[in-house]
Amino acid sequence: MNDTVDAQIAWRLPLGVNAEELVAELLAWLTQHLGATSWPPDASQVLRGPPVTLRWTRTEMTLRFRGWVFAASPV
Repeated sequence: MNDTVDAQIAWRLPLGVNAEELVAELLAWLTQHLGATSWPPDASQVLRGPPVTLRWTRTEMTLRFRGWVFAASPV
C-alpha cells in the first residue's frame, strides 16, 4: 500500500533567523527522529539546489525549498 501527501508550507522568518540554520536543524531533526538511513546533504545545497529525498525504512520524504529571502528590518 502506498500513500502520498503533498504539502506546501510558507514560513515568514523573523529578523535574526538564518534560513540555512533553520533548514539544517529541520534536516537533523528528521534524520534523528525518523531514523533516516543516510545523513541529509548540507542545508545550503538544499536551499539552492534540486529537491532532496530522505529515505527511511518505510517512508520517503522529498523536500523542495524555493523563494526564500533574508528578512529585512522595517524602514
